[in-house]
Amino acid sequence: LAVLASAADLLSANELAMALNKVEAYRRQPGARLAQDGLVSWAKEDVAWRAVASIVPGSQRDTPVAESLRNSLTVDRNKNEAASFAFQSVIEALDWAKVSSSEKDHWRSWASDETEFSQLSLRMTVFDALDGVARHSVVGRPTGLDLAARLIWESSQGIEPLPNEVAEAVEACRTRLEDVRGSAAAGSYGFGGFSPADLAVAIATLLGRYELWDPILELLADPTVAADDKSPALDRLAATRPTLPDQHLSRLAQIDLTILGGQSMGLTNQPALPLSPAALRFAMAYRLIDHPGVVAAIAELTGFGRLDGKVEAARSIGLAGADETTSDWAVSVLLQLSHDGDPVVRAEAGRALGRLHERFPDLSLVVGKRLRELIEEDGILVPVLVLRGLLLSGSLPWELQSVVHDVSKSHPARSVRELARELLEQS
Repeated sequence: LAVLASAADLLSANELAMALNKVEAYRRQPGARLAQDGLVSWAKEDVAWRAVASIVPGSQRDTPVAESLRNSLTVDRNKNEAASFAFQSVIEALDWAKVSSSEKDHWRSWASDETEFSQLSLRMTVFDALDGVARHSVVGRPTGLDLAARLIWESSQGIEPLPNEVAEAVEACRTRLEDVRGSAAAGSYGFGGFSPADLAVAIATLLGRYELWDPILELLADPTVAADDKSPALDRLAATRPTLPDQHLSRLAQIDLTILGGQSMGLTNQPALPLSPAALRFAMAYRLIDHPGVVAAIAELTGFGRLDGKVEAARSIGLAGADETTSDWAVSVLLQLSHDGDPVVRAEAGRALGRLHERFPDLSLVVGKRLRELIEEDGILVPVLVLRGLLLSGSLPWELQSVVHDVSKSHPARSVRELARELLEQS
């Protein structure tokens, strides 16, 4: 299944349909046969439906897949709850414009009649797919951090939040931020689920609830809090750059990047990176670190001798390069990383080059030549990320127009063709 899912982007509609048949046959194997693989029933469903989510786009099998998933939701509720994220990924992957009207009616009935609160997120996803994003009060409303996440999503789609729900979400975020700090002080750390700090930053910035800044920034300054509880919020702040209270910025400027980035939990045998990339990006965005400090930090990441250090360096340079005073060194390092032996490093470096290409006028020919080579690379990841970087830049250099046009027509991967067409339309 993993091979089929990974190859889905390269398959024709007929081949995708055949792959879906293989997954369906796997799902329908007798329980005794499934047990030989060492997975319980719900886990097999999870694996199978995640594969379906990767394979169904472009297969022209949206209606039968929708019907098969709906039938699966009517049995074994314990399994359904455990595999709900996989089910949700299929619902989001389906092209509902191609699903038959009768099947849509069946789904609407299921989502309206289902009473299990554990299925609330799934039911809302169904109504989002059928009717567009709305409050969907017919299915009820989430609570706590789930409500905060839903309000962020609805707000991003232009839906004005209700004041009482915003107040509930703010209080949920504040409470969870306090819980995270209290648990960290006691040496207890949790994993998985929403990041309370990340949700709180989004609520503060998108909904204007600035009273959350104090607990957010107190958490970021807390040396006992884990990196996993800080990094998403730090990266969101670096990307959106909202105005923060001066007194907190002054305090954060005095904190070492390693401490600001949070405690490493050491869940793998690998040592932690020498500094927190998310903390570095935050410090760069708010100018809490000077130019020599940025250069030294990037050099430390690239020279650490590990793939993730190079990847994080490329991502961070994408932000550092936005500063005219650092563009010369940034393009040199990005060009070097774009020739790395690992495709993930090349892809991240290419994305940053694509995003910042207009900031390097003196080296435009060199950068343009390298971007062209990266777009023409075999595989999917490198051209996809380079094209996404160019989309973020909002412009397509004239010297790249022909190669982007060519890949929009002839690249074997559907995702690359679609991105290239989107870039041509934007330009």
